[in-house]
Amino acid sequence: MKKILFIGLLIFLTSDLNAQFYLGGSVGYSMAATPRVNGKEIQSIDGVIETTNLYGSYGEGFSGGLKFGYFFNKHFGLELNVGYFEGFEQKKADVIIGIDGLPVNENIAITTDAFAFPQLIRSTLSLVYETRIGVYGRFGFYFPLGGKTTIEVDDNRVILSDIPVIGKTPLIIETSYIQELKGDFSLGFSGAIGYFYFFEKGWRLFTEIEYLGLAVNSKDAQYTSYTQTITPFGNVNIPGFPIKTTLNDLGEGKNTIYVDTINSTDNYPGSPNFDQTKEVVEFKQSAPFDSIGINIGAVYLFDF
Repeated sequence: MKKILFIGLLIFLTSDLNAQFYLGGSVGYSMAATPRVNGKEIQSIDGVIETTNLYGSYGEGFSGGLKFGYFFNKHFGLELNVGYFEGFEQKKADVIIGIDGLPVNENIAITTDAFAFPQLIRSTLSLVYETRIGVYGRFGFYFPLGGKTTIEVDDNRVILSDIPVIGKTPLIIETSYIQELKGDFSLGFSGAIGYFYFFEKGWRLFTEIEYLGLAVNSKDAQYTSYTQTITPFGNVNIPGFPIKTTLNDLGEGKNTIYVDTINSTDNYPGSPNFDQTKEVVEFKQSAPFDSIGINIGAVYLFDF
């Protein structure tokens, strides 16, 4: 508390009649920074299954927003940015096991494509230092105010299943779904360096390079679309098939919560007693949103 009071007193003592409030807007483009493992690519090559990491960051994309700031004096100020971020498509899974859709490797064939699309309402709160030649820097906190990551999956596989009376029979399982994930509150780092140019009284243009570092832990998820169809391989006529499961059939099973600890009594994938119609429990995941990008915009300064 003493440190906070000291900083506040220091800002007050260094303030003068040149204090200014400003507001403006910007648009930006960002690329991945410090990419992390984001998924898996799995292929069967000459009967050998090869798994490769897929790297990326959900921080790639376009953004736009508003900024509000206050300069205590000619050099120091505080700035709040609030905006919307539309992320680029991120590949989560690329799986091809089998040859021309026919089962290999113990009668298994799998083709899976999974992509993620992040969207955020986000904010930064920064301390700004401005020089007399138009160069400035800012650093502070980066945090999401809301948003979601949409995952789209198409999964087709042939598996060998033991059907009563008939015996072992290959089945085709085709699954398509859309799932929306939401994250816990997370706090990251924002840092930028830029240049501003006065082009009319009260107005200035600016451009800046910004680094954003953030990892978001998953909180919960929900299927918004789900279809699964199971049919015998080779168009064989077997009573009870095809079997079709839709979103309505899942009931509470369309919901997933992410936790740090899972008990044997929990309803988790892979459990011997897993029930597809009950709420699902899975371990928390961390999604990288690190990025480095460029922002351009304009602000208007109010003297008072």
